[in-house]
Amino acid sequence: PSRKMSKSYGPEHYVGLMEPEESIRKKIRSAVTDIGLKPGQEMSPGVANLFQILELVAPEELVEELRREHKEGKLLYKHLKEVLYEHLMKNLRPIRERRAELAAQGEIDEILAAGAERARKIAREVIHQARSRVGLE
Repeated sequence: PSRKMSKSYGPEHYVGLMEPEESIRKKIRSAVTDIGLKPGQEMSPGVANLFQILELVAPEELVEELRREHKEGKLLYKHLKEVLYEHLMKNLRPIRERRAELAAQGEIDEILAAGAERARKIAREVIHQARSRVGLE
């Protein structure tokens, strides 16, 4: 790929936090990589994208080990994708579980309403200041 994952490119081009696990697995498995790997070969943009995500969710030692395997031409992309999926889900599960708890308790709507009210207060003040400065009030 010549570009990073982005929601603006459509649903197949990003991983949603609450997306079904199987959908996330499918997206990672279908991520574009290069065809063959030779020792010392430069990392393709697709493989680099996978490593960038992996760096965010996996231990540094593991990432470095996989980078060494890549540099030596021994890395199986299927393995890289599976490791990425496992570590991504390990990081997402607590977020997903907490959201489910809040939804079950009905707290999400309360949290959103409180946040919206705080935002409205700030917005009113900013608009008032802007109008005062341009002489509309």
